[in-house]
Amino acid sequence: MEHLSPAYAAERERLDKRIAELQRKREDITALQKDIVDIGETLEWGLRRMRRAIDEVAERWPADPSLNARAIAGHDSVGLLSEQVNGILLEEPEEFARQLRALEQEENECHAERIALERRRQESENSTSNSQRNDMRW
Repeated sequence: MEHLSPAYAAERERLDKRIAELQRKREDITALQKDIVDIGETLEWGLRRMRRAIDEVAERWPADPSLNARAIAGHDSVGLLSEQVNGILLEEPEEFARQLRALEQEENECHAERIALERRRQESENSTSNSQRNDMRW
């Protein structure tokens, strides 16, 4: 087994930990994104159900002005909630996509650093090995 320098081992460990951390963040963001979509769909279903319930009550009591005013206010409130939910569902995927791209770019940079680190280690080993062979010739 080859001997690794402490500096190389420490740098390799740092990069491996950072890559693992970035992968966990990407997984967490993806799971959160899915949860938000699921919750948004549930909210939309609930808001549609609220509209139907408001309409049913208003249809049963069409002559009651107080009830009709409440039905109109209820529809307005549900409409505002629906707009907010839709806004979140439209904006969040863009933000998540931006975050995921940034994490992926950072992870790629860490992989590139790790490859460069490995290349330098191999070059150093080759240089040492060639030097030892030349010393043996003399």
